[in-house]
Amino acid sequence: MSVEEQTDPEDRRAAAPAKDCVYQVLHNEILHLELEPGTAVSENNLAAELNVSRTPVRDALARLEDEGCVEVFPQRGTRVTFISQERIRQTLFFRISLEQQVLSELCEKGLKEEEISLLEESLSRQRRFYDSQSHVELLDEDLRMHQMLFEFSGHGAAWNAHRQTDCDLVRVLFLQIRTFSFPASMPAVYSWENSLTEHRMMLQLLKDKNRESVCILNSRHLGEISWSSDNLMRIYPGYFSER
Repeated sequence: MSVEEQTDPEDRRAAAPAKDCVYQVLHNEILHLELEPGTAVSENNLAAELNVSRTPVRDALARLEDEGCVEVFPQRGTRVTFISQERIRQTLFFRISLEQQVLSELCEKGLKEEEISLLEESLSRQRRFYDSQSHVELLDEDLRMHQMLFEFSGHGAAWNAHRQTDCDLVRVLFLQIRTFSFPASMPAVYSWENSLTEHRMMLQLLKDKNRESVCILNSRHLGEISWSSDNLMRIYPGYFSER
């Protein structure tokens, strides 16, 4: 039995931050494709790199496995999952269903002035990150804006539940940003500029309380991810399970 396994409950509580820290590091590296799909993951190597024992690494990997970020093969090891088109389809169904309700409720009750200001600030940061080609920051701010919509409608817990299933979806979003965040002198089908424009339109429609239009736009906005993933699979076939 390891030293960690012999610790009492107080020691286990003290060790919790290490487990959470390891999880966050690995989770970010997977979502940002620093750990690419199919990459083998070693508990021993990770423990040494992160300067922790194997216990928090093992706990973090178990959580990542539950979220579909890694897969464990008994007696053979662990690897980062390949992106699955089917998982994207399922996650998008969940996300679109939730977000349509969120937007409907926000149109019904209206956004507060401080909420509008926070969303405007997010849009400004997205533009800045796009212009500076700060891909990780742009992805995080994109997600943060949608999270705010859930929180403003009183459904922050629903957003957290969705985040437990969105590993493939977020990786495709990051691939979109990394691949299609290019300066465009004219409208381009693939440019991330289109997403920024749609975010701006969504906020205006929310301020106008135009429920039908904002729901239609949001369904297209999120549905674009599925269409884009087909093209990204052709560009990065090694990242997808259907390759």
